[in-house]
Amino acid sequence: MKRMRILAITLCILLLAAAGAGVVAAAKQDENPRQAGASSVYFYDVAATDTHGSGKLMINPGQKKFVFNGKDFEPGTEYVLHSSTSGSPDLRIFAMGKVTPSGNLHVEGRWDGDFADPDEAGFGVGASSVMMGTIQRAAGEYCYNLTYSDAYGDYTVYLPFDAITYSEGGHALPTVIAEPTPVDYVKIYSSTVLYFGYQGVYYTADFYSSPPYIPPVPDVCGSYSPPYSVWLDDIKLNDWYWSLYAATSWDYAHLPPGVVVYKSTIDLYATSYEWNNETVWTGGAYQVGSPGYPEWNIPPKAVYPPFHTGDSQWVGCYTCAVCDDEVCPPDEWLFGPPFYASAIIETSDGNTYTTTITLPPAE
Repeated sequence: MKRMRILAITLCILLLAAAGAGVVAAAKQDENPRQAGASSVYFYDVAATDTHGSGKLMINPGQKKFVFNGKDFEPGTEYVLHSSTSGSPDLRIFAMGKVTPSGNLHVEGRWDGDFADPDEAGFGVGASSVMMGTIQRAAGEYCYNLTYSDAYGDYTVYLPFDAITYSEGGHALPTVIAEPTPVDYVKIYSSTVLYFGYQGVYYTADFYSSPPYIPPVPDVCGSYSPPYSVWLDDIKLNDWYWSLYAATSWDYAHLPPGVVVYKSTIDLYATSYEWNNETVWTGGAYQVGSPGYPEWNIPPKAVYPPFHTGDSQWVGCYTCAVCDDEVCPPDEWLFGPPFYASAIIETSDGNTYTTTITLPPAE
């Protein structure tokens, strides 16, 4: 819906598209009897409730004009006018007004472009409660974090990416909003639905107190053990190795419908004392699952090199069986700590999640 040109002088009217609060449908009347058979004017009665007064809404599609007059409303309260299409739960807010000190509510305006079909739509009025806040969605997250404030405190709720709709003529939210970014406003419609404005576009969204979707960010644990020797009979020397261990796990049970983990990788790294303490890859393994089997109940398609969650890393020196050295001396080590383990999870929708830790010494 394009922005309306608002004519009201005493009110601040915003054109929105979202869901209302405390809404009450209006009953449609017949066409204006003074223009019977030729009129395009529609009238809707709004009955008084415990939350607002009564009023009448006039819509003239031919002139692209609407007028609402109400009485016995709560002075100083903001109300919204909304429409809904038969069979759809989505409410479209098309105007907002503030009640005068005497309890009257007058809202009028015109619109460009499309408007709700008076023959098919229902209309109503609802109390408005505007709050300010910010929105953010990090890369790889499946929910937007919406933070807002009211007189009682600050709140953060989570909006699933697949439960957000936008107004006619609008567009979807950016896939990534890296930093908390101010929204135009936040309005709570019910215990599960809110609506908000973002950079001039108005959105309706389901919200939750905790994320309903959780990315499969891997947890990693592991350790390394002191060097151990391997006797090389062909050269009659002890070769020395570090023992490395790492394991990873992740939560695949809270992914969005249709998204699965299809590849898991774990890599081990050591520090090269010979190459200016650079980090070097020592080994790794990966599993390729099937999009239909996130539990890995099929054999992995490839593993390299032949290890799963542990490996050995060459220390870089030798000792002989009859030498005084009981262990490979540290000043001769070529590779050693710090060691690192990196786990990578890839999902069927193209996201990648990585966790890297420094391996501690084994207890």
